[in-house]
Amino acid sequence: MQKIWTFRENEAVETDSIDVKAFKPQGKFYEDAELLCKVFNIKVHPALKAPPVHVNEDGTHEQKEVTTIAFNKHRIDRNSMRILFFTLPASPNVQTLKFTNNGLTHAQMTLLVEYMTQDSCPVLNLFIDWNPIYGDDYIQSMGDQNPLYKKRSSDEQSLFAKLVHQNSKLQVLFLRANNLQDDDVKQICQVLKPDPLNPLSQKPLKVLDLSYNPITHTAVQSIADMLDVNRTLEYIGLAKCKLQTASACKLFEQIGRLPFPQEQVEPHQAKMKARDAVIEKNKKLKASKKPEEPVPQMDLIEQGTYVNSDGVEVQGWVLLKNMQFKHINLCANELNLDVKESVSGLLRRTNDDFGLTLAGNNIPKSVGDSLVKVAQEVHTARVGAEGADPQMGLRRIAF
Repeated sequence: MQKIWTFRENEAVETDSIDVKAFKPQGKFYEDAELLCKVFNIKVHPALKAPPVHVNEDGTHEQKEVTTIAFNKHRIDRNSMRILFFTLPASPNVQTLKFTNNGLTHAQMTLLVEYMTQDSCPVLNLFIDWNPIYGDDYIQSMGDQNPLYKKRSSDEQSLFAKLVHQNSKLQVLFLRANNLQDDDVKQICQVLKPDPLNPLSQKPLKVLDLSYNPITHTAVQSIADMLDVNRTLEYIGLAKCKLQTASACKLFEQIGRLPFPQEQVEPHQAKMKARDAVIEKNKKLKASKKPEEPVPQMDLIEQGTYVNSDGVEVQGWVLLKNMQFKHINLCANELNLDVKESVSGLLRRTNDDFGLTLAGNNIPKSVGDSLVKVAQEVHTARVGAEGADPQMGLRRIAF
C-alpha cells in the first residue's frame, strides 16, 4: 500500500542530483506532476493530485481543463514546489495559483518568488492568503506559536515587493492576512510606480488585495501616492484593516473627473500633442520592424461639469484620472457617517462601472440609502429615464 504524503518525508528526500533533462512533459499537468514524483522518488502532494474524474450518466468521463492549482491548508515541501514549477511551463492554461494557510517560511517564500519570476511561468493570477511569513525554524506542531520572520536590517527588501518588482506578468495579486506591515505596502507601492523616464516599466497588475493586514493610515497614504501615477490598477481590496474615514478619503481623491486649472490647459494640450506624435511615429517604426519609442503616460482632459469646493456644479476643465479603476473594497473597517460627502462626490465623478463595497462599517443605514440614491440619480441623468437600470445604485455601492 502506497504511503500518503507527509511534509517531513518529502522534504528529506535529496533530489538536487537527479537529472531532469530527459523529462519530457506532455502538457497534462497532473500526469506530468505524478511522473516527476516517481522520478524524484517522493509521494504526490495533495495539491498535485488529479481531482476525481466526473462520470456522466452515459458512462463517459468528463475531462475538465486544468486552469487553477490550489495549495490549501497543507505545508509545501521543497520537492513538491520544485515539481510544481517544473511542470507549469508545459501547462500554459494553468494561469491561477493559490496558496492558503500553508505555514510558509522565509526560505520557502524566497524560493516561491524565485520560481514566480521565471519567464517560463504561465501564472497571471496569484493568491497568497493567510500566510504570515514564519522564521525558517518553523515547527508544524507549534502552529501559531512559531515566531514570525523579522527583517535583518531596516533596508531589507520585502519579499512581497520583490515578487511584484521581478514579475512582469502578474495581473491579479491577493495578499490577504499575511501580517503585512506599512513598510511592506510602501515597498509594493513604490514598485507599482512607473519610472517617468521609462513608461514601459509600468507593471500590468490590475488587482491588488491587501485585506486583513494590520496596516495603518501610513500604508493607505502610500497607496494614494501610488495611484497618483499608476494607471493599470483597477481594483484594490482593503477589507478589515481598521481604516478610518480620513484614510479612505485619501484614495477617493485620486479617482474620477477632477477640476483642472485653466492656466494649465494649454501646456497640457501641447504635451498631449507631442505624445500623439510619438504614437504616430511608433506606427511607422512598428511597420518597419524597428524598436518603438516609449509613449509618455498622460491623463486626458476635457470640458465638463464638476462640483466645486462650495458644493456647486460648475462648467470647466476636468482631468480624467484613473478612469480605468473599477472597485475599492473597504468593508469591515471603521468608516463612519463622515464619509458621506466624499463618497457622494466620488460617485458623481466616476463612470457607472466603478463601485464601492462599504458593508460592515459604522455607517448608518440612512447614509447608505442616501448614497445608493445618489448613484442611481447620476446614472439616470447620464442615460435618461427610459434607458436607466433601476438597480444601478445598488450595483455601484454595497452596504
